[in-house]
Amino acid sequence: MRRFALVVALAVLATLPGATSAGARPADLAKANTYRTWTACDEHPGSKHSSSCPKEGVKGLFFKSVDAHVTYKVCVIFPQGKKLCASHQDAPKGKVAINTITSNKIGVHTINWFVGGNKVATRHLTIHN
Repeated sequence: MRRFALVVALAVLATLPGATSAGARPADLAKANTYRTWTACDEHPGSKHSSSCPKEGVKGLFFKSVDAHVTYKVCVIFPQGKKLCASHQDAPKGKVAINTITSNKIGVHTINWFVGGNKVATRHLTIHN
């Protein structure tokens, strides 16, 4: 009977919010954290957010991890279907991390951010004349 009560108590504890082990998997951390992502027509942190930019110039891809210091991967899928990724990108808690692209390809670019192997955000950036 004692073993049954212990198993039930552990099962109840495991379902409580915030009851995670010190050895939590990266995927669990990715789901528990909050992320902010945006795109802009230049690479300055104070830039106006934009989902449409002229083909000239650098475009900024911004990532902020609100709750924890994480390493992320960002991938851009270009209008012709080519995919380019930057892995092992550092994002200290609360700091804005910036990646840039210099694409002059007209059309929609899809940007995906990953933490712990999980996709945490997708944005679309349209490049126009």
